[in-house]
Amino acid sequence: MKRQVLKWLVILGAHLVVTAALAQDSYPNRPIQMIVPFTAGGLQDIAARVVAQKMSEHLGQPIVIENRPGAGGNIAADYVAKSPPDGYRLYWGFLGTNAANVSLYKSLAYDPIKDFQPISLVGNAPTILIVHPSLPIHTVPELIAYGKANPRKLNFAHSGSGSPSDIFQALLASMAGMEVVAVPYKGTAPAQIDIIAGRVHGYFDAQVSGLANIRAGKVRAIGVGSPTRLSALPDVAPIADTLPGFSAYSWFGILAPAGLPLDRVNKLNAAALKALSDEATRTTFRNSGLEITPSTPDEFGRFMAAETQRLGKVIKAIGMAAE
Repeated sequence: MKRQVLKWLVILGAHLVVTAALAQDSYPNRPIQMIVPFTAGGLQDIAARVVAQKMSEHLGQPIVIENRPGAGGNIAADYVAKSPPDGYRLYWGFLGTNAANVSLYKSLAYDPIKDFQPISLVGNAPTILIVHPSLPIHTVPELIAYGKANPRKLNFAHSGSGSPSDIFQALLASMAGMEVVAVPYKGTAPAQIDIIAGRVHGYFDAQVSGLANIRAGKVRAIGVGSPTRLSALPDVAPIADTLPGFSAYSWFGILAPAGLPLDRVNKLNAAALKALSDEATRTTFRNSGLEITPSTPDEFGRFMAAETQRLGKVIKAIGMAAE
């Protein structure tokens, strides 16, 4: 009798192991959520939806986008950080929530490194420094000379306290040794409207939206935030040519809650890499002025740690803080 019970226990144990393995192998077996900390219809939202759609095709399950903007992305980041690490809730992380915000805010409800499992870096958005055409400024050296001769006469728009455009304008002013007035807006659209109208003088715009206004003569490009010239603006010099070491681009990538099993990390990374190599994805990114920069999970993790240190030094040096 004891032998029979032992035999059935062994069989049952083996069955449970196999069942667990099959359940793990079947991931994902229901829809996946991807939390995006930006409003619907914006550049980041469009990029996330394109990548999610292509990843869905490879994973065999839909990836549903949920937009949770607010508080510099911290609301969305905290929501995902406290989610179960089962691979059914992902996060569209970016420079703010996973590098800069830990230095900008007095306290965060999440740890930007420890609370997340990197899946893959996705890409970055080069920025263009634009000014209103009414200004007698055509280059970065002219901007600096004008700013020093007219302290606090230049107004720079940014899309919210602690946003990349806020960091970039503050970094520019600090490195150039000039005083400017920062004007906050609730997003990129109102900032763009006011610089076109001439109510503000300067703004760090994303390449795709900036190009349309530049070509229409509504604004003037005087510098780019990338280390090299952009193919779309070959005559506009990098700001780093005047201010060595200056860098202004916003990166983004896919993250999951910390503790996600390695097999699921690898499956998601493989799907992300396939999505980013897809010609339709590449075309959409190229047309949107975005660069694709896929990575392994470990590479993305090291990149976030390095960016957290780099931006932390920048933010401390210029004395920035967000509420």
